[in-house]
Amino acid sequence: MKTKVIKSAVLLLGLMSVTIYQIHSSSGGASTPKTGAPSETTCTSCHNTYSVQTSGTKYDKIKLSIPFTGGGYIPDSTYRVTISYRETNITKYGFQITALNSKNEAAGTFTNINSRVQTFSSTVGSGTRYYAEHTGTGTSAVSGDSVAWTFEWKAPNSNVGDVKFYLALNVTNSSSG
Repeated sequence: MKTKVIKSAVLLLGLMSVTIYQIHSSSGGASTPKTGAPSETTCTSCHNTYSVQTSGTKYDKIKLSIPFTGGGYIPDSTYRVTISYRETNITKYGFQITALNSKNEAAGTFTNINSRVQTFSSTVGSGTRYYAEHTGTGTSAVSGDSVAWTFEWKAPNSNVGDVKFYLALNVTNSSSG
């Protein structure tokens, strides 16, 4: 099985693309849309000490891995997704992700497979979107200087064309500053 690793914003992988934001968020997960996707805010709507980072060395440490075969998703298939980040002197982490088609409608659903990730749905505009995000347990590192979250994404039941994953990632040294 081939695994593709995505490191930066809006990369096209067959029928997939990704937009990633690095932001600061709630330790238990926002459970409201905060990915920065169209018609959404980011966690900076509440946590406004720092601005969203969309490039640079910290941004380049974000990895999103999805094991696609054939260069893109297969409709109605389930994929194991891993998000990871590594940096020294970081003690708390968090994320939120959603997947949308070219009409900014939900493209697939998410399933948590461990206590580090939770899922929810929310109405945005006139449609329902699906999300995965960290839990309180999921804010801790998995090794001394890195974090990873693994969950499942079920592709739409038919080919909806390109799918964009909108990902907000937060990191902190727990200094309350």
